[in-house]
Amino acid sequence: EQGSGLYLGTASPAWIEADDAVVAGRRHRLDAQLSEKQAYSKSLQAKLSNDKYVESAPAKVVDETRARLADTQSLISKLTEQLAALR
Repeated sequence: EQGSGLYLGTASPAWIEADDAVVAGRRHRLDAQLSEKQAYSKSLQAKLSNDKYVESAPAKVVDETRARLADTQSLISKLTEQLAALR
């Protein structure tokens, strides 16, 4: 069951009371973070789509780029879930 206010992403569902201004502020911050992470993900995908980068960069660097992309995509998913809970 969904409560009201702000959801605390804990193991057990927990909600804190928050007025509309607080919720709107949180939504605005999450929107900004989501946009930033989506742009970053797009830049990492562009790097990894560049055959020249993948072939010429050290394997360790390419692997780190892939790991950063996976982490960023996971964060995008979490931010999207948090935003959905606020709507």
